[in-house]
Amino acid sequence: MAPEDVKGGDSAAQAISTSNVTTALGEAVIDSEWLASIDAVYAIFEKPQLSSEHQRLAGLVKKAVSLVEEVILEYGVEQVALSYNGGKDCNVLIHLICAVLRRTGMRKTAPSSKSASPNPSHPLQPLPAVYITCESPFQQVEDFVTASRQRYNLDLVRVRGGMRSGLEDYLSGKGERRVGFETSDERNSNGHLVKAIFVGTRRTDPHGHTLTDRKPTDPGWPQVERVHPILDWNYADVWTFLRCPLFGKGGAGSTKQERDRTATADAIGVPYCVLYDEGYTSLGSTFNTFPNPVLRDPNSGTWRPAYELQDEALERAGRQSQAPVSV
Repeated sequence: MAPEDVKGGDSAAQAISTSNVTTALGEAVIDSEWLASIDAVYAIFEKPQLSSEHQRLAGLVKKAVSLVEEVILEYGVEQVALSYNGGKDCNVLIHLICAVLRRTGMRKTAPSSKSASPNPSHPLQPLPAVYITCESPFQQVEDFVTASRQRYNLDLVRVRGGMRSGLEDYLSGKGERRVGFETSDERNSNGHLVKAIFVGTRRTDPHGHTLTDRKPTDPGWPQVERVHPILDWNYADVWTFLRCPLFGKGGAGSTKQERDRTATADAIGVPYCVLYDEGYTSLGSTFNTFPNPVLRDPNSGTWRPAYELQDEALERAGRQSQAPVSV
């Protein structure tokens, strides 16, 4: 992680001017500090001092934001969606996309009466999203996705199955909207409108080397355009972004009770799932995902956090068919 990417201090987010807004969302609170955290996405490359302090990150964010703007202006908000599962990469994406929606403040198409928002008074525009669940997901991930739905005002549809079948169901209008992941009577009604999906795939991911910034799905898959704003980011870049103090207090600004309820890590920056602070570097099902053995402290028997992994080639060392043997 480059030294220039960790500067900024807690006061950096104060450089962003926001209205003094506090909106209650059930048990979540959206205030001016949270909105400043989102607006800081543009500040990091638009403000010369911040751009100088965060040179590599500013360049990556600027390129990603430009791609998101291009796609949203081309299709409109209701014809795009975010593939969201609570993981580190899509947490970068959701923060970037919401910043673009705040900046552009427009739709290409008129709002649908069928679109759903966790809270109509939320200051963030509803963002269509699909959560394709794996078999036996971690409860912490479920809790974190629920919290993200509130934080970012996601119009979230939950579908089961593998990526191909889940995407097919979503685009055909199947799946359910959930509140707290308890069954809702409201069904997915907008999936058939979606023409482009933002995906948090990186070049180093399996099959990532064959991708481009914008690419249609492969033959035999449901037809939709895949958009990859962080394709050329590396593992360290993701953590530099998520833990950048410019993006506010993150989970560190919440009470322990709130962090436990939402499975949010006690860290500054963009909120991320607590499992990453417990040695997990890549999240999947409970039966094939374990703390990364590379991060195990032989003295204490505990695991260091995911952001301390140095070799990104070992990012998936904890994704196995059976639990790693303790040594």
